[in-house]
Amino acid sequence: MDFFAAVKQKQPETAAAAQGQAPPVPAKFKAPPLPAIEGLKGYLSQTYGARYARVVQDFEALRKTGVDSEEQSKQAVAIASQAKKLAAEMERERKEFTGPINTFLSKVKAAYDHFTGALTGAEKEIKRLLVGYQARVELERRKAEEAARKEAEELQKKLDAEAKEAGVEAPIVTPAVVAPKPTVTRTEEGTAYEVVTWEFEIEDEAKIPRDYLMADLGKIRQAVKAGIREIPGVKIFEKKEMRVRT
Repeated sequence: MDFFAAVKQKQPETAAAAQGQAPPVPAKFKAPPLPAIEGLKGYLSQTYGARYARVVQDFEALRKTGVDSEEQSKQAVAIASQAKKLAAEMERERKEFTGPINTFLSKVKAAYDHFTGALTGAEKEIKRLLVGYQARVELERRKAEEAARKEAEELQKKLDAEAKEAGVEAPIVTPAVVAPKPTVTRTEEGTAYEVVTWEFEIEDEAKIPRDYLMADLGKIRQAVKAGIREIPGVKIFEKKEMRVRT
């Protein structure tokens, strides 16, 4: 199979599309078949294998001898240029192959995001509302618990006074038990439950200990490019590298 022809092949135009009408909605949408990938390595070997092998062979030979003369330097530049050209040619062809697929994937994602984005937003807002409801329920529970404690405390004082007057030991009053807040809500559609996690917010960066800070590498690199040569705690040095232009 011709991989690139298969990917680039234009889908047949429907009658509705030809007349400028929206195509009919299928009962079940099916993704178009993709070309088989099994023969791709064979295609690459047939198309680029000879040049690839020659560059690799020359590179291995150069790596053994090293670069110790002007002639070897020129040879190294030639091999690097060949490698760069071949890689660029293969990369262009790869993009021709994957471009239509990536475009298709982007359009599929956008189509689904149109619906899932609103659904995810609804779920997030409902969770916020449920958290607020649970907080109000917990507040009422604590109020009831405090009222029960005060009621038991007042009764205990009254019993203590009566027991003292009668010369007997007063019974211990236990506050009424307030039912704990329900943390799970079950329905036929699904279940929601409450979990507790620890979060944080930065209030004053100046007070954060050094152990929790990170160097801003982007700002340091920008400063070095601008000509700064001394930064406390940073070693600034020259680094030479070769660039190949084809």
